[in-house]
Amino acid sequence: MCVCFASSPAEKCVTDCEEGQGATCGGLANPFSDNLFADPRSCCLAELGWRFIEFCEADSLLTSCYTGTGKYYRGDTAGKAVCVRDCDPEVTGDTTCGGLVEDTYVVFHDTAEECCSIE
Repeated sequence: MCVCFASSPAEKCVTDCEEGQGATCGGLANPFSDNLFADPRSCCLAELGWRFIEFCEADSLLTSCYTGTGKYYRGDTAGKAVCVRDCDPEVTGDTTCGGLVEDTYVVFHDTAEECCSIE
């Protein structure tokens, strides 16, 4: 269990500990102004609702285990004029990947055809 709080500048949840005490450390929390949580997921849900929860949690934990949903989204958010998949092209080598989606405003589709017909 960790004690986590949202770091507005970093847009992720960090651990309550003195700076330099680990990669996820965000400094000492202010018990009067910071809401404290038992884990990064709870923190992300409550404090960073505009971020895609799974991405926020992985970003907060500094893990590369999150590989995306694999679903399709309109690629102009990734600088492409076609529908692309929510995955990391550098990790997978898959040219249909447009990058990991960070924010909840992006609409996902199950297939490329569905994405292209709607978007």
